[in-house]
Amino acid sequence: MNNLKYILIAFVYFFFTHAYTQSLDEPNKMDFYVVDTITIDNPIVFYKPNQSGTYIGSLDIIERLNTSNIKKILSEKDVYIHSFDFYSFLPIKEFDNYHYPDYGNCKFESEYFKDIKGITYRKFKSNPQKFILALINVSYYNAKIATYGEKLSIFKNYDKSLYYKIAFPICE
Repeated sequence: MNNLKYILIAFVYFFFTHAYTQSLDEPNKMDFYVVDTITIDNPIVFYKPNQSGTYIGSLDIIERLNTSNIKKILSEKDVYIHSFDFYSFLPIKEFDNYHYPDYGNCKFESEYFKDIKGITYRKFKSNPQKFILALINVSYYNAKIATYGEKLSIFKNYDKSLYYKIAFPICE
């Protein structure tokens, strides 16, 4: 029984040492993970003009929630951070592994621009059929979208080990 304890301790030690050295060698690799492709029925992009960052979800979910609390909306299962800048989050070494097309159909309708309870909503001219789904570390996200003189995102005080879902429209 004593030998099993030493083997277990050695295994845990080597596992954490290996994980720690990976994060030192490639810190960005720990911040962004491409997960899958998904569909979002009737997608709508929303944001608060006084904060950085945009978010996306189904119009049905947004209407059902009827709230101006972005944090509460993001706690829903099928609501995501939104971005068109897939390559800005991806480590340079992985650019060749992904093809992220933008053929121009991900423009917003200019006439559909609602401001309800401090949140602005935008619809696509032509709804994207698929989205790339990824997980992103919130502190990494804040660092990537922060612009001098602009407001930070809602994640500014979140735990650095927290990951959120981010969706990138595939604009074919």
